[in-house]
Amino acid sequence: MIKRTNITGLRTSDVTTLSVLTQDLVRKPLNALDPHCLCDLLALSELESLPGQMRRDLQGFQAQMVREFNDLPEGAVLADFLTELAQVPAEKIPACFREAVIERSEGALKHIRSAPAMVTVLDCFDSAEPELVDPATKSQTVKVHQFDVPDSHKHPDERKRKRRGSAPTQDGTPRASRPKLPTKSARDPERAVWLRQQVIQRLSSYGSSGLKQAVLVAGCQRQAPWDDVSPSEVLRVLRGLKDENKVKLSVGRWAMVARW
Repeated sequence: MIKRTNITGLRTSDVTTLSVLTQDLVRKPLNALDPHCLCDLLALSELESLPGQMRRDLQGFQAQMVREFNDLPEGAVLADFLTELAQVPAEKIPACFREAVIERSEGALKHIRSAPAMVTVLDCFDSAEPELVDPATKSQTVKVHQFDVPDSHKHPDERKRKRRGSAPTQDGTPRASRPKLPTKSARDPERAVWLRQQVIQRLSSYGSSGLKQAVLVAGCQRQAPWDDVSPSEVLRVLRGLKDENKVKLSVGRWAMVARW
């Protein structure tokens, strides 16, 4: 088995320590990282509070890891990766990578070699929601386990900003010129109420078939009157609605709970 780099304590490290460690880690390919370390880095890539360059590096890393995961061939290779991923505690697998896995689930479930591993991972996702990460304000000790894989992998390109469509919104205002509200905290009640209404409105239009999580999250982000709505913020609202038994999640699709 290939030895992979694993550094513990990333989620609780201070920003200064992270800035040193991530410079090397974000240059490694998917198969050079232990799944635990991979998930820690991807969880950090979802943070909005990191310094500019570090945030851009991690977002570029996230995009590169998703591309490399999508390039894994169906069958034994994908099954081996998913088997190792399932060994990571469910709450440690971040939303961004869950979405990538779920996007591939339909094809993987049709393959005799990868189907059992995919079912295991999807069950893992259902067992716990991804935890939120909050970098420490004080320096923490991190432990380096292995550095056996060369770090000559090409640095991932920075993620390009999502291009917004030019089609008009429902009220007829061109999307490109629609004014955005000032940035607010992700915990702001007004944002939560707006996202809640948006989720219910979208899911109500699709009945029992529902929407893929990635599609639903992306749609809410595009329509939001704030520029900084993150996937984790939308997922937090979805989890709240699920706890209220208003929506349900099944095989990567969200749908309204039927009322009789």
